[in-house]
Amino acid sequence: MAHIERRLKEWVQAGLIAADQAEAILRHEGAHSGKNWLLFSFLSLGAGVVGIGIISLVAANWDEIPDAVKLGADLLTLVALALGIWKRRDHSQSLTWELLLIFFALALLTSIGLIGQVFHSGGSWDQALLLWVAITLPLATLTCRSFLPLAWTFALLVAGSYRLILTPIAAITEEERGLLIGYLLPLACALVALLLHLWRATESLGRAFLVHSWIVGITMVMLIDVSSMNPVHTWEWYPFMTGGGLALGGVTLAGIVLNGHGSPLSKKLLGSLVTLYSLMGPMVIGLHLSHWLSALFTMALFSLAAAWMVRERSVRMANGMVLLLGIRFLVLFFTAFGGLFDAGIGLILSGLIILGFVWLWSRWQRMLLSWFQGMAPS
Repeated sequence: MAHIERRLKEWVQAGLIAADQAEAILRHEGAHSGKNWLLFSFLSLGAGVVGIGIISLVAANWDEIPDAVKLGADLLTLVALALGIWKRRDHSQSLTWELLLIFFALALLTSIGLIGQVFHSGGSWDQALLLWVAITLPLATLTCRSFLPLAWTFALLVAGSYRLILTPIAAITEEERGLLIGYLLPLACALVALLLHLWRATESLGRAFLVHSWIVGITMVMLIDVSSMNPVHTWEWYPFMTGGGLALGGVTLAGIVLNGHGSPLSKKLLGSLVTLYSLMGPMVIGLHLSHWLSALFTMALFSLAAAWMVRERSVRMANGMVLLLGIRFLVLFFTAFGGLFDAGIGLILSGLIILGFVWLWSRWQRMLLSWFQGMAPS
């Protein structure tokens, strides 16, 4: 609310809106936004405490409860939650609807574990999680909030990646399979996000895949960059890894170009980001590039990511990417200069360059923001 109040005050002083309009906006935001989130938080906390208490009581007498009672209680719980969701189907924007969906999804996961325990079916945790992902897909599309789609996509990516890492591929080790999957995962998530964006019912899932694409992508960029600092190469990069990455990157680029949303400049920006990421693994690890060239790759990717965040009007995320860019710049100077004297000179130069960028940003901020936001889809 403090941020909204400050912006409204600036708009009133600039003559963009009247004072009575600003007061009406503040009353509306105070009556809905904060109250809604606060109520949702307390409801979630209360429901979680009750659920933990019930689990504690059941766990204390678990061995003495007959299997039929366990399965019967579980079935009744699922039926009750399903009926609650059905009755609230016309109130899909309410907090009760969201809580029922979350509880039902968690109850389904509990049911999978309970059935496996009662019938001694065995199986690993990733198989149980993949089964849960399959049967909760409709729930992830019914929600109007981001929690369930993010949890669903996280479970899919973690369980699916673990299963693929355990699956033998050619003659590469599990560590190298993990490297390959981590390298391909951001591109695959971005491609899925583009496809899901075509249907309104799956837009929330598409946003969740996009979030995980950014998270895994930034993580992989930093891991690949750190590996270039080690003189002993611990990872082996195979030609089929390069082929898979370039093929998936090419399909993602085609999806960006064919996407009906976004201006040509916006597509060029995102296309450059995908291209640089697709090339970083094969070139840095496969060709054993020097630490300096790896740093250039990393800083270029972080710069493009910051520009994209500004384009998406995610100023805080853009500031985070700029912070990562600055940290990488400082690390480059630390590794480039040997002794304390040289490191001190490097730090002074780094600080002066950063201060110069800050000064230029303060002078040209409005123009740059307008230029990047002009690339946003109308």
